[in-house]
Amino acid sequence: MIQLTMPLLMMGFFLTLTLLVGLFFSRKTTTLREYAVGNKKFATATLVATVLATNFGGAILVRTIQQVHNIGLYWIILSLGVSLARWLISPLALRMAPFMHHLSMPESIGSIYGKYPRIITSLASICSYIATIAVQITVMSQTIGICINSVNPNNPKYITILATLILIVYSAFGGIRAVTFTDVLQFLTFSIIIPLLTWFMFENIHKPATEVISFLCTQDKFQFSTVFHFDTKLIGTILLILGAVAAFIEPTTMQRIYMSSGPIQAKKVLVYSGLFDLIIKCIIFLLGLFVYVAEPALLKTDIWPYIMEHISPFFTGLVSISLLAMTMSTADSCLNICAVMVSHDIVESIRGKKSNSYAYQLQLARLTTLFVGLSAMVLALFYNDLLKLMFLILDVYVPIVTASFFLAIFGFRGTGRTALIGMATGVVTILVWNKWVRSLESTMDIDGAFVAMLANGLAMLAAHYLLPQPSGTGWVEPDDELKQIRQANARKKARRKASFKALFLRDNLAKLKPTSTILIGVGIYITITTLLTLGIIGTKKYLTAWLILQIVVGSCFVGYAVFFQYIGSLKREIPSWIIGKYWLIGLIFCFPINTFWHWWYITDPLFTETLVLTHLAVALWILPLDLGLLVTIPLTVIYFICFTSGLPCWPSGNLPLYLLGERLLIFSLIIYTKLQVTAQENQNRYLRNKQKLREEQKLKNIAYNLHITSPAAHNELEEDGLILEKVVKDVTQSITFLDGNPLYKQDFQSIINKFSEWALFLKKQAKSKDHILLLPTEITLDDLINRVENALEREIQYAPRLLIEHKDHMLPVKITCDVNQIIHLLVTAVVRTIDPDHLDKPFVKIQLHTTQLKYKISDPIENEYHPLMDFSAIALVISNATVLPTEFPKIQNSYEYITDTPEDKKHTRTLTPACMDLGKKTIERIIHAHYGYLEMSTQKVMLLVLPWNVTNIREEMISKLPMESLTSEAPITEKEQGDAMMVLMHFHDYVCQISEVDPGVIAEILLLLRRCYGVKRHASGQLFYVRAVGIAQLVATWIFHSPKPIYAALLYDLIRYTRLPLSYIKSNYNIGIFCFVENVLSIDKHQELAESLFYISNRFKEAINQDHLSVLYIKLAERLYDLRHAEGYTKLEEVKYMVKETLTVDIELARNYLEPEIATALETAAQHALEICKGQI
Repeated sequence: MIQLTMPLLMMGFFLTLTLLVGLFFSRKTTTLREYAVGNKKFATATLVATVLATNFGGAILVRTIQQVHNIGLYWIILSLGVSLARWLISPLALRMAPFMHHLSMPESIGSIYGKYPRIITSLASICSYIATIAVQITVMSQTIGICINSVNPNNPKYITILATLILIVYSAFGGIRAVTFTDVLQFLTFSIIIPLLTWFMFENIHKPATEVISFLCTQDKFQFSTVFHFDTKLIGTILLILGAVAAFIEPTTMQRIYMSSGPIQAKKVLVYSGLFDLIIKCIIFLLGLFVYVAEPALLKTDIWPYIMEHISPFFTGLVSISLLAMTMSTADSCLNICAVMVSHDIVESIRGKKSNSYAYQLQLARLTTLFVGLSAMVLALFYNDLLKLMFLILDVYVPIVTASFFLAIFGFRGTGRTALIGMATGVVTILVWNKWVRSLESTMDIDGAFVAMLANGLAMLAAHYLLPQPSGTGWVEPDDELKQIRQANARKKARRKASFKALFLRDNLAKLKPTSTILIGVGIYITITTLLTLGIIGTKKYLTAWLILQIVVGSCFVGYAVFFQYIGSLKREIPSWIIGKYWLIGLIFCFPINTFWHWWYITDPLFTETLVLTHLAVALWILPLDLGLLVTIPLTVIYFICFTSGLPCWPSGNLPLYLLGERLLIFSLIIYTKLQVTAQENQNRYLRNKQKLREEQKLKNIAYNLHITSPAAHNELEEDGLILEKVVKDVTQSITFLDGNPLYKQDFQSIINKFSEWALFLKKQAKSKDHILLLPTEITLDDLINRVENALEREIQYAPRLLIEHKDHMLPVKITCDVNQIIHLLVTAVVRTIDPDHLDKPFVKIQLHTTQLKYKISDPIENEYHPLMDFSAIALVISNATVLPTEFPKIQNSYEYITDTPEDKKHTRTLTPACMDLGKKTIERIIHAHYGYLEMSTQKVMLLVLPWNVTNIREEMISKLPMESLTSEAPITEKEQGDAMMVLMHFHDYVCQISEVDPGVIAEILLLLRRCYGVKRHASGQLFYVRAVGIAQLVATWIFHSPKPIYAALLYDLIRYTRLPLSYIKSNYNIGIFCFVENVLSIDKHQELAESLFYISNRFKEAINQDHLSVLYIKLAERLYDLRHAEGYTKLEEVKYMVKETLTVDIELARNYLEPEIATALETAAQHALEICKGQI
């Protein structure tokens, strides 16, 4: 009695669990959109499960096992063809972007063709789904009766009615959310039970796998020759496959696509579901094959009773649950989409769109679910032939709907009349086919659904091109989403190709260089296994030669390690990339190629398989993990194929299967161990680096006592730095409080170290803004976009996708810029334009235009302008995908670079943020460094203008300097040139010892001085660059706490004597240096330093402006240097004027505002210069 009731109890428990899950997930359904497609935030795995659960109805399991047993290979190929074809059409999901906001497939058709095709699509789909639900009910009733084998014949009917009512209830009240999560439960149920049933039947036949394969190869129904010969049966198979593939484009599948967050996730869902569809079907095929091997003579109606008789009652209950899960998962999805089509598509088409929502849409949807479910039950009572119902489904749906939707996906936009003509043609074609064509004996096995679908599509195209059409119809270009996906795939393909080529570059080959221990170990292993092989398989001539080659390779490995690495007998070291190259070649020869050789000349199967297993394990261990997998996975697949092919030389029995399992287990252990070893090596590297950090107490002091001594911020740039320092300080202090926990102490101490370093860096940055040292490099636009995309993927978890639009055919292939800075610029700009409300699916558009950059360069000394300089430029409009084209900035023929004058600064067009925008400052600095133009009108769109070649602008600015205005160009001796170089070197070494001085900036300025001045001399007879260095060294001696006056002392004479544009200084150096140079030039021009200082002193009493004092230091350093070299002047009047000004003004300024030592030095130098003047008179 227990055996009879156990399946009933198990099915009752499963039905109760399904009802509870459905009701639990139905509590939040309040709108029709949520009822139809949910919140579009389903995980990919959830959508894959619901697609598979919907596709795998109970009829598939029952019919597949029966047909595999009955007609054999024909049905297997038919089913696999359908699955492969569906998997291949998964890229169609990428074209679904224009329809992703729809609720149903009829709505998508209605948006293209109008309301009448929408209504017809809804009605045809509903009729098709009523038949589909009837199929599931029929399968449920028939198979449950077989499974439970109850004495009461009414039990199957009761269970069927109960299951149908349950799925109607949760489908009606829960909507797609309840359907989805019950589908997940049902999918997990049958995907676990079916493999268990298959394995149980395999154990029940008591035959090894090789015998099973050999037996099937002797049966006519499993011969390829019985399938692949041209006749009407082959044509019928092909047309049935195509018709089933067309039926896959149905409202339930489209509903799963609309539930996805976007086309990319939709494609992933179809790809993964197609892959798992193949796996599950293969398992079902195996189940049917094992039943056939056990009892080949069974009738189709006796197959399932045979299966139930040979399994336990508990397993009978599991099979019953599996069938219930498969039928209910398909039926509930059909009920839900039928409810949506009635309440949304049909009602909206009849009533039209209203401003207010339809108050009874949810109630109508629930009533529709009840009506469709009951109609399907009635149909199942009178029409229970599964095969005829399947053909009825194809004939009702495919000829009417599929063609118009396919054309819409591919960009066809037609009128309602065009669609109605096609649908009518499809209906007439399928009626004619079933009435006259299929009635013939020669064509009775050919289904006409796909032929009718083709007629539908051709009729639509003919109507479109033969009849007059309104404007706006025809074929449209792909949408931006599809363009972006194609671009991203092309870029990924190019990167993969480049990565594959890079595998064989010298740098990567050098990384493969093994250690001496590995070389000796592998060499000894190869030698021992080769000698063992030679002893077992004998000394045949063709075998011995091959084995000798193996020994030679092993000896080479050992010989190199012993003689060349330990003894060191080579006078010249072999490059690492050569060693890595030949090491890889040797391993390929000894392991993969040797494996194929042993399989070809197999003599002892057991020894060969053991040797191959050992070879592959060693290769997986000593090679990098990616290369090891590249070797072992294909060879393992080949092994499995050879095993399933039943080769006569292969080991007999189930031994190959056990060896395969053992191989997979060993490989898994090796992979796991390598991953653990890699993690341990990373941890050891981390600990070694940790030892180089400061002592614990000092780090805590830094964490608690970080003090920002910078003055109050005078502008937004300094404010950014101060705020960042405060944030780092607070975070560092917070983390330090967790130091008492020994479990996390090591990790948190590392974080403290990092934050401390960042805080010190930002503290330095707040005092002196980052200097952008340009390193121009030529790069193609495609390569630049690839690098930006890679940088985004590294920086952001959900990296924004990029759509690149070339708006001009004159765009350059390459540009010259600082690649790292431009990548940083574009990454910052892209991240800034991301819509914060849609971070899960960001989409950024970059439009590329050609334009011009004009440079208006002012002369700060003469207060005049040079002629404009024009340079070719590229304009990048970076915007969020939601920005309308009307919001884009209009691209001008030319843009004027913001130069040095106060008037021009008023034209800066940037966004004034309500809060601090740290990314904007980064963008501005990089743009200015590249002499570009920036316009940020809104948060979601910005315009960046960059020159094609930043080097040309710099060269042009320097090449047009008025060098002829410099005083003299006396010949320079080798000794003087050597002395000048020593002066530069000593100055560089000296000034770089000063805190916060950037050696890179100093080196660049010295190179600029030598290039601009050449061998020109000052009036004092000194080389200009030697004089500039001498003045800067005096400034560094007096002001050793700040680097900006030192930089300014080196640069301002370039503008004063060579008319170097101030814009050059502004673009290539930070804003602090630029302001200092500007102040020095202003004082130099007006000669009002004393009056300026007196004015400040009188107005602010003791608060003397620090910048004015720094300018005073520079001017007095210049005067002191020139007085000390007064003997070089040829015009005594200049010397006398300097002496007079020094004695009357400069000494007084030094005494009042600077140190007394400076006043003394000036007085001494002035007296010495005065004596020189008197001596030459």
